[in-house]
Amino acid sequence: MSVLFVCASPRGRQSSSLWLSEYVEAALPAGTEVDRVMLGDLGLEEADPASDPRLEDLVGRMRSARVVVWVLGLYTFGVPSGLRLLFDRLLTTTATADFAGRGAVALLTSARFQDDRVLDRLRLVSEQLGFGWIGDVSVLGNPVTGFESGQPLVRLAKRIAGEIAEVVQGGPVPPARSLPVERSVLAPGPDRGPGRGDPLSDLASPGPDLRGLPAGPSPILVLTGTSADVDPSVAEAIAAIRDAATRPVEVLDLARVRLRHCTGCYACNRELAGRCVQPDALQAVRGRMSRAGAVVVVSRAGAAMPDLALRRLAERMWGDCHRPPFTGIPGAVAVVRGGPVADLAGDDLALFLSLTGIRVVGRWTDAPPDPEVRRQAVALEIRRLERAMDEGVDEPDRYSVTASRLAFRDMALRWSFYLRADYRYHRLNGLLADRPRWRDLGFRLMARSERLFRAMVAGGRRTAERRHAHRLDVLRRERGQA
Repeated sequence: MSVLFVCASPRGRQSSSLWLSEYVEAALPAGTEVDRVMLGDLGLEEADPASDPRLEDLVGRMRSARVVVWVLGLYTFGVPSGLRLLFDRLLTTTATADFAGRGAVALLTSARFQDDRVLDRLRLVSEQLGFGWIGDVSVLGNPVTGFESGQPLVRLAKRIAGEIAEVVQGGPVPPARSLPVERSVLAPGPDRGPGRGDPLSDLASPGPDLRGLPAGPSPILVLTGTSADVDPSVAEAIAAIRDAATRPVEVLDLARVRLRHCTGCYACNRELAGRCVQPDALQAVRGRMSRAGAVVVVSRAGAAMPDLALRRLAERMWGDCHRPPFTGIPGAVAVVRGGPVADLAGDDLALFLSLTGIRVVGRWTDAPPDPEVRRQAVALEIRRLERAMDEGVDEPDRYSVTASRLAFRDMALRWSFYLRADYRYHRLNGLLADRPRWRDLGFRLMARSERLFRAMVAGGRRTAERRHAHRLDVLRRERGQA
């Protein structure tokens, strides 16, 4: 084959990113060999088996392709957790030589918020795998209303298809822009402890329910994406936090928690609370976070991104980013075994925490080679965190955090209450004062009625499907006339 599309959206064949890939495929020259993989259908194992025939088959198809195209939607400002898992497996089981001389492309659909951050990660990982980065396309779209505009979208599809065709026909693959990073950093190893068993097991060690207990010092909640008994660096980070803290420290190992992948079902759109409806431990995790005096996240930097368990948590808390539930809680981010990409994973985690309302006042890595220096660095950040717990967080947001929050608010208003709960949140917080009431009357009514909301979603989907079929038809006719 010449071109392999790897489709990573959890919505599978109902995703707008798949539509975008179909436009690019239709714009490729006639006779181009094309194959497509749906990651959701592939069902890679999280247990990291010694040999997975499904992964071996996918790697073989990638080696046979001249160009691999990553197809995805933006899920809470990161790649879908299924693609994050695939990157872990590829970085663990392949070598740079396996994909040398081949090109990679990214097709991204989103609300045009934090796109560059995700595309930079995709380029970095692709180059570390051995691919040359051909380019990317980022478009505004969602599976309900489709794409914002037709003609610019078609032109973008034609442009990237032309660049793919040049490489397929023997053109040069661009050289890597990023310096090589050790595989032990990009693929630090398994993310679960021995004996974890079923990845959908119940919430392990839920800890005390602090409601109804006598008043006392609020605990520092440490969320880890990798079990301490798997990686000594995580255990060292937790021990340093316990040694430095004067308050109780609780540890919640998300690698042992029953958290499913986001399925892209959009049921959170219909819920007035705006929360995920999947029956697992998410609400228990949220409860632990809401009762904490501070939240510290400890992660490795596999694939230059947070741990898989933390990536999954961020996906599932999309509604909480619309309506921050943890306002006033200070937080900190620690990245271990991250090497030169530690700050990339730290930035992702800090953005996620800040959009849920947690003010990040401390950050550190395990970069100092001297263990005593590392412990001193943790002690400094924990003292800063505990002062914020005692005195409150009065320091204004940094520019990047403020810009992210304003952009996210503007995005939600632009989409006119994309979640039903957005209307209530924006009204209670006085964010609608400058909005013409008549223009949003329909959306205000739909925010109050699930029946109207469902009708709006169904109608928007039908219109988007008609437009999609028309654009595909035009592109295929143009290819036939070429």
